[in-house]
Amino acid sequence: MPATLEMTLPQPTSSIEQAEKDIAEHGVAIISGLLSPAELKVLSDLVNSEAEGDRRAGRADEPYFADTLFGAPTQRVWDLPSRNQLFCELAVHPTVLGLIEKFVEGPVRLSTFSANITRPGSTEMPLHADQGTNPQPWGPKPHGLNFIWCMDDFTEETGATRMVPGSHKLGRSATIEEWETPSVAIEAPAGSLIVMESRVWHKTGSNTTKDRQRSAILGYYTMECFMPNENWWVCLSPLVRTSGQTKLLQLMGFGSDSPLGRTYGRPAV
Repeated sequence: MPATLEMTLPQPTSSIEQAEKDIAEHGVAIISGLLSPAELKVLSDLVNSEAEGDRRAGRADEPYFADTLFGAPTQRVWDLPSRNQLFCELAVHPTVLGLIEKFVEGPVRLSTFSANITRPGSTEMPLHADQGTNPQPWGPKPHGLNFIWCMDDFTEETGATRMVPGSHKLGRSATIEEWETPSVAIEAPAGSLIVMESRVWHKTGSNTTKDRQRSAILGYYTMECFMPNENWWVCLSPLVRTSGQTKLLQLMGFGSDSPLGRTYGRPAV
């Protein structure tokens, strides 16, 4: 383990000011109180319903390449904004937008808004950083923020996301030799929002239970100069694309003032 790191996680907080301090110091914050029990149940039921529908339709048969590469069999549920308006609204949650403005430079794009379900028997990934494909060394600010809406309790046993606190300060990805660096599980109750900046070394944990899953909604937001993980121009439902949800569509690259992602010089609208 790099000598500069300490294996300490911040405590859950309902204070956005404290969350900002936690992200700056540890690379992660755990925010409570943003979802009511009723909202959590509706969102969780939606995720499970969409996952079941994907399995029935065979859309879950081809694992995400990173899960295959890293040996972590999970189910990903992609393109959530096309599936239900509530996912669209969650993607532009005011707390999310405020933290993005605080930590990420310039215009931002929604790279992915999906769900991840870690079921019994799922194994760990190696350590990685979300901006690991970007040129190194990295600068003093992250290229993005990852928001993890916990649909189930995140515990060590259910495969909670594991991270190396403070690793964002190293300005680089973990090397292969550092993949086994000790990490700590981010334990948080269902309904919490885990915010992790994109330089942090982290991985999916192992679900060692016999009958409990660990599901989450994942929203990753990056500087607009980086290609999104989900190709919104291809996969986004026309109903959402023509819905007039200006902020959401801007985050996806539609109707943007940016010179990027245009067709014949015009915004993709």
